[in-house]
Amino acid sequence: MTTRAVVTPSVGSIRFSERIGSLVPFYYWAVLPALIATVAVVVLPLVYSFGMSFWHYILTDPANIRFAGLANYQHAFTDPTFRNSLGTTLIYGLGTVIVELVLGMLFAVVVNSLTFGQGLIRTAMLVPVFMTPAVVAFMWRFMLHPDLGIINYFLGLAGLGHPVWLGDPRLALPSVMGVEIWRNTPFMFLVFLAGMQSLPTELFEAAAVDGASFRQQFRHVTIPLLMPLILVAVII
Repeated sequence: MTTRAVVTPSVGSIRFSERIGSLVPFYYWAVLPALIATVAVVVLPLVYSFGMSFWHYILTDPANIRFAGLANYQHAFTDPTFRNSLGTTLIYGLGTVIVELVLGMLFAVVVNSLTFGQGLIRTAMLVPVFMTPAVVAFMWRFMLHPDLGIINYFLGLAGLGHPVWLGDPRLALPSVMGVEIWRNTPFMFLVFLAGMQSLPTELFEAAAVDGASFRQQFRHVTIPLLMPLILVAVII
């Protein structure tokens, strides 16, 4: 004959679970305003725009609306201007995100390895993040001015001429991408640095004991642990 011990949960654990269960509806209600705002500002206009893309619609003559089917898409993808704009948008979007991701990760690795000065660097990196787009555009427009800009001033001293950064079709896109990279790379840096400093040090100590180099630790420990954070940063 065997005896089986019966374990009864403590009063504290029951009360704790009850408190957690009672808070779940509150969490839903707390998220509800943000969810409604997101649906109203993002989802509904997106659905409406997608529906209107199947119709011929003129803003100056809203009464003259007729069903177009896929004619608008056919016209768009056969239009050279649209294809050029789409290619430029893809180059701009993918190029800036990739460069920001690489530079942000590189800066985070370097700063995370420092024994002093991290606070000063983090504070300096916050400046571009908190600058409004209007201020950034005005500042860089002045810096990239062909005659008055400080960039062309130093290029002139070096005998490299005075490029028209925003007026030359060959330089306009790289110039705008450079401004975007300058503004958003600090955000990537701060996100990755915070993620690296929150990783458990025991994993890196164990990897070092096993003979893993810094490169191997970064590839097989840091990157996999930061992957969810990387995906969120890329989406943002």
